[in-house]
Amino acid sequence: MKKALAIIMVLLPLALCAQVRVVSAPKQERPVEKYDSTNNVPRFQITGMVGQELFLPPRPDHLKEYGYQDIYRTATSYTGSIPCEEIAGHSFKIVSIEEYEKLLYHFKLKLEDTQTGTNYFYTYSVTQSSWPFITLGYKAKYEAANKGKKFVFLSYSCGRDINTGKRIDKSRGSIWTFQEVVADAENGKIGYTYTNDEGETMLASELYFSDFIPKSELDKYVRKYGKKMCDLALEGTIKIGMPADLVVIAKGKPRTKNQASYGEQWVYGEYGDDCVYFKNGKVTGWN
Repeated sequence: MKKALAIIMVLLPLALCAQVRVVSAPKQERPVEKYDSTNNVPRFQITGMVGQELFLPPRPDHLKEYGYQDIYRTATSYTGSIPCEEIAGHSFKIVSIEEYEKLLYHFKLKLEDTQTGTNYFYTYSVTQSSWPFITLGYKAKYEAANKGKKFVFLSYSCGRDINTGKRIDKSRGSIWTFQEVVADAENGKIGYTYTNDEGETMLASELYFSDFIPKSELDKYVRKYGKKMCDLALEGTIKIGMPADLVVIAKGKPRTKNQASYGEQWVYGEYGDDCVYFKNGKVTGWN
């Protein structure tokens, strides 16, 4: 009897396990998100970029010997590098885009060199902020919308004079007129050129791109909040009662925003040691 009971105790869990169905939902294809040409780096719009053309800026002098290490000759090769002289300054058409099955949000782009007809492959992750190309659709759209428009610079070290190579250091609030999107050979990335009334032509790298705001936007704030308050923001100064719009001009966009019973907290410092506090959209304090 005991032996029979022992056998039943062993077989019972197996019988129960056999009653559990193993199911698998059908794999859903990721919808193609249309690329709207409003950003040079595509991020989640990468799936909609088939047919787009990309320009590959030359690498800076100190990196030329390493070539292009993220562009490959075959779809299955992830080692080696393409010599700079082979593809630098070339344009490529995106022929196809495939998503990796085992790597979430990683894509393989097949590129056709429009000058030689040669195919290359580039691996892209939507989580990466780098993008070695200038997307020509973005260049055309940005220039069409902004060429000849005036912008206000919100930093002190602007960029380099493309005629002399010297750094251009102006006070915050200096006015510049946008000219074109270019390839910044010193950084090997996208750049933007601006001119001012002093005859200087500045090349601003993508690092400084967010430091410009349209002058039309500043003019709107002057009418809404007054010139005195706007001048403080242009100086990088905040004060009690300053509207949130002007804090963005004075300090830039915060890393995070938090809601609390006392209002809203904008966090700038990496360790929460630089914060601005708001109530009803106006500054109540900071630390």
